[in-house]
Amino acid sequence: MKGQLAKDLYLRRKDLILLVIVYLATIAFTVVLRIADPVSYSEIDPAGRIFVIAYSILLTPVILSYTFFNDEKCGHQLYTFITPITRKEYVSAKYLFASINVALCAVLMFAFLFIAAAISEKGITSDGMKKIFLFIGIMLAIEILANTLIISVSVKEGAQVAVIILCVLALILGAVFPMEITFVLDYAREKNSPQLVTAYIIVETVLILGVEIWLFIMSYKWAEKKEV
Repeated sequence: MKGQLAKDLYLRRKDLILLVIVYLATIAFTVVLRIADPVSYSEIDPAGRIFVIAYSILLTPVILSYTFFNDEKCGHQLYTFITPITRKEYVSAKYLFASINVALCAVLMFAFLFIAAAISEKGITSDGMKKIFLFIGIMLAIEILANTLIISVSVKEGAQVAVIILCVLALILGAVFPMEITFVLDYAREKNSPQLVTAYIIVETVLILGVEIWLFIMSYKWAEKKEV
């Protein structure tokens, strides 16, 4: 399994470096903009944060999918399945690679949001830190779901099908999710009940975790049943 992980990290090292560069460049741009033009910073900052974070949570599953593309292109996956390396170890190596990607993304995401909050007019507050951790938690849950989807579907149907499904779901969620959140926030504000937002977050989190666990279990079963 270590060899599988080392192979994927080596082949996709440039993609991971790109992810780091994107965040570092965005942090530098944010600081420079805050110093040079505080008004513009306050106006575009929220949109900038959402764009960079959305980019990163979509980039990590794409990087993961390339490891499957590489394996399929050179026949490595089929070769691995007939060697002493078990299919369980092969899938576990993919999950370990995805975990490293997600952990790296989480650190960069926190650094970006923390610095952006620190140089804002309000600065860092306890309420602001709670919102940062809540936001990162939701984004990571979506990112983990996307990575789990890539692994499970790639094992069963191939990387190309997995990427197509991911893109379709991203388009659907990109259209539905903002409207859903807006409706919940407006309804909670109308009823003067912040608990509704908390309940919504809990329900969404449970649903996402349920799907992730199911895909995680099925990825191992599909790997065992895959014909060579």
